[in-house]
Amino acid sequence: RVIVLSHVLLHPSQRVDVSDTTVFDFEEALEVIRACPVVAAVLCGHDHSGGYFFVDGAHHITLQSPLHKGADSLAFGRMDVYDD
Repeated sequence: RVIVLSHVLLHPSQRVDVSDTTVFDFEEALEVIRACPVVAAVLCGHDHSGGYFFVDGAHHITLQSPLHKGADSLAFGRMDVYDD
């Protein structure tokens, strides 16, 4: 299985923020992802609010910006990946 990483969002439904933070040629990127059944997840940033949705067999996750962590908190992430 494959995890795709991108700074800019690859699907408009990942967007929580009202600004348009989706890559300009997202249709072409999604065609490639849909054609590859091994894609398990698409991880993106750029949209500081974060977000999640599931489509075409892949998890689309937008990681929240560490800028929103607050002064008294830590910023880190962890992902557990399983065979199933």
